[in-house]
Amino acid sequence: MPAVSIARLRAEVAGLGDLFTRPAEFTFGLHNLLDFYADRVYRAGHNIPPAPLIPTYHAPPLVIQQLQLELRAKCVEDPAAGLALADTLWLDPYLEVRKLAVFLLGQVPPKPSQPVMQRIQAWARPEEPADILKLLLSEATVRLRQELPEQWLETIQSWVNNSSPGIQFLGIQSLVPLVEDRQFSNFPPVFRLISPFLYSPQPILMPGLQDVLETLARRSPMETIFYLRQIMGSPTPPATIRIVRRLMPIFDAETQDNLRKILLARPKAVK
Repeated sequence: MPAVSIARLRAEVAGLGDLFTRPAEFTFGLHNLLDFYADRVYRAGHNIPPAPLIPTYHAPPLVIQQLQLELRAKCVEDPAAGLALADTLWLDPYLEVRKLAVFLLGQVPPKPSQPVMQRIQAWARPEEPADILKLLLSEATVRLRQELPEQWLETIQSWVNNSSPGIQFLGIQSLVPLVEDRQFSNFPPVFRLISPFLYSPQPILMPGLQDVLETLARRSPMETIFYLRQIMGSPTPPATIRIVRRLMPIFDAETQDNLRKILLARPKAVK
């Protein structure tokens, strides 16, 4: 990987920006750029998860950041071109290229919402690589969460209510960036969405449910404590009790003591 010259990189990225309305040429130039800055001797550390099953250039973060800076305003100025470019990039096999597609989708103004919403629903498939899927549900939904939170919540609800555990998984995962968003504070619908799964847990969903509850506990500890007390006031499956125990370190010492007392006094757990 060559040393990154900021001046050269900015000029190269600006040249790519000139191809914003020509997806095929942009993609060709993007691959040339990523290939030039590729880290060909990349070695993951011992504690790093295995490399994804998707090819990657291991390009420096600075390259990606400059691309995002160049393209953000263009998506606002020409949403149709941003969507067309995102469509092309999403079909590419390379990790960095697909991540850029996700970024573009998150920068396109969501009014009307259908073009962005339809792509998120089409792209969000349980079989997608986990890191791509997580990025899609967080970065591609940025403006939806901030400008149309109720409409986005309805989409999440449709996923959660789906009969397929894989689609339900998408819905649960989508709740985490929604709750994390500081502009969102309508937590009661989130509690209602996750309740059925805490009473009838499915192994595939439990890690996601724990992530949602941890995020809720940090954003709104009082509401979360009230909710947990309600949950534990009914016969509660062991898997859900384990989640509650894992949440305890988030709360202050007095709250932890109260939760322990509730756990001891709770109704007999269901199998």
